[in-house]
This record gives sequence, C-alpha cells and structure tokens, in this order.
Amino acid sequence: MRRPVHHAWKVAAVIFVVLLAAAGVRATPSVLIVPLEQEFGWNRALISSAVSVNLVLYGLVGPFAGVGLNEMSRRREEGMESRWYNTFAVIGSPAIGKILLLGAILVGIFLFWMIVAQLLYIVTLGPHPPVSISQFAHDVLHTSAGWTMIVVGIGLGFLFAVLVLAISVVSFPMLLDRNVPLDVAVRTSMRVATANPGIMAAWGVIIAAALVVGSIPLLVGLVVVMPVLGHATWHLYRHAVGP
Repeated sequence: MRRPVHHAWKVAAVIFVVLLAAAGVRATPSVLIVPLEQEFGWNRALISSAVSVNLVLYGLVGPFAGVGLNEMSRRREEGMESRWYNTFAVIGSPAIGKILLLGAILVGIFLFWMIVAQLLYIVTLGPHPPVSISQFAHDVLHTSAGWTMIVVGIGLGFLFAVLVLAISVVSFPMLLDRNVPLDVAVRTSMRVATANPGIMAAWGVIIAAALVVGSIPLLVGLVVVMPVLGHATWHLYRHAVGP
C-alpha cells in the first residue's frame, strides 16, 4: 500500500512556485541592464547602482524590521506601552549586538545567494548580457540552457531559503526576549524547524507569498505585510519555545 505524500512535501512544491515568481522579479533587473540602457537611454552606472541598493535593502529590511515589530509584540504581551516608535526600543536591548550579528550573517547568505545566481547565469547562458529583453525571454524559455538555469536556480534558491528560515525563524525573538548566546538561539531555531517541518514549510510559503504580493504595488503593500509577519513571528516563537 502506498504511503500518502506528507503535507510538508506538498507545501514545499508550492514554495518552488512562489520562489520562481520572487526570483524572477528580484533577478530580472540585474540581467537586463544592457537592454534597459539601449532601449530607454538610461545610464548603466545608475541602473547598476539602483539594482545594488535594491539587493542590499532587500536583505537588510526583513530581519531588522521584524525585530522592531517583535519588540512591540513583547511590550504588548507584558502590558507595556506599544506604539510605533517603540520599535526603536530594540536599539537599547542587551542583545542588540547579537541581533546585529545574526542580521549580518543573513545578509551575507543573501549576497552569496546572489553571487551563486550570477554564476549560474554565466554557466548556462554565457558571460555576456542579453542584447534585448525579447532575446533574454527567448533564451530563458526556449532553450535547454535557459530551462536548466530555471530548474537549478529554483532548486538552489529553495535550499538557501530553507537554510535562512531554519536558522532565523525563532532566533530573533528569542534573542530579544531571553538574551541567550547567539549559538543557542540558532540551534533552538533549527530544532524547532526540524521538529515541525510541515508548519515551518507552511510558514515559509506564507512569508514568501506575502512579501511578493506586498512588493507588487511599488512596495506599498509591505506597510501592511511587515507588521503582520512581525507580530505573527512573535506568536510563533511563543508557541514553539514557550514563555
């Protein structure tokens, strides 16, 4: 008798689809610098700078914005004042050094992910940028090399995303709440992730989908998405680790 497919694998399949959309939106500007320059007359240095700032901010905003919202949730739970400016109270936390270090580690992983993605593009489609947007679309969707890049890229992105989720899902709120050593927070987060693969996979899908949807209307949706994710992360930490 065949065993039913675990729900975690079904959710993981959804993650692949979400990552495909997110990776496409996030990576497209980097490989279209030359076509954008040629078709719109934009300066290459300006485009490159905008893409670089975009990538760095994308890696930085999530962890640090989330910690500030975790602080608001902690204060509300303890019956303290919880207003928007209390998000900055995290700066005075005894664990701020470890929080910054973990944030730097995540940014490093994100930048390494971008390097791997660029190398994958070079290996599959060659070292030269596409000459036009239509040529890029043709190379990606109508050649074996393009589909290799898509499949391998989504797979690698999935592995990076799983790593980041596993080491950070409860690490930030735990550091803020208990000021434990950084390695203890990371190990606890990984134990929670491995003990609850289905829940963690579902949470990963929710985060990825929410960020993609929130980013579509010129990032305006993130004003709603980020607070919801931040407060939800705190409650996830409470249920998984306890008070």
